[in-house]
Amino acid sequence: MPANTIVGHPASASPLVIGWRSPVTGTVSVTGRATSLDGGTIAWYVDQGATNLASGWTSNGSSQYFQSGTNGGNLAYVKVQQGDFLYLAIDPAGNFSCDTTSLDISINLVPKVTLTLTKTGNGQLTSPDATLNCGATCKADYAQNSTVTLTATPTTGSTFTQWSGACSGTTATTTVTLDQAKTCTATFHVIPKYTLPDPKTGAG
Repeated sequence: MPANTIVGHPASASPLVIGWRSPVTGTVSVTGRATSLDGGTIAWYVDQGATNLASGWTSNGSSQYFQSGTNGGNLAYVKVQQGDFLYLAIDPAGNFSCDTTSLDISINLVPKVTLTLTKTGNGQLTSPDATLNCGATCKADYAQNSTVTLTATPTTGSTFTQWSGACSGTTATTTVTLDQAKTCTATFHVIPKYTLPDPKTGAG
């Protein structure tokens, strides 16, 4: 929505609230700014239902981008279910008669990309969000540019060796940033078993 498309004014004892209902299930990004037009001070909030996602304030004819407010980085990846509501609220501050505010807000669906996991040897591949919990091969869709943590756990009798593909390193936990579809491979090796000779056998 272009800047200055919405111009509003909170009441003396209640905020101006604009709501958006999600038509989809997925991840959205919220961008925009609030501009104080009259020279007064206003406080703004972006909420998901009863949960505050970001907040800030602006005054004296200035603007503040939502991403510059407290916890504004949260607005880059907001997980929504179909029917969820996001709210933008403008609160009066000081002399509410000088709180006319213009709003510039955009809500966009974040594209999804696929993370594919493969392995050689015996072990399990998981992510902390439980989206991935894989044996031989596993795939999951994530919001583009999100970062996923992966953990490789060897089964009894095996050891983890390394990550390859889009992941790297020899520690069991790694991270991958999904700017595009990617594949990570975990390598496990069987721990060799050795049989010691019976000390009671042989000459002597």
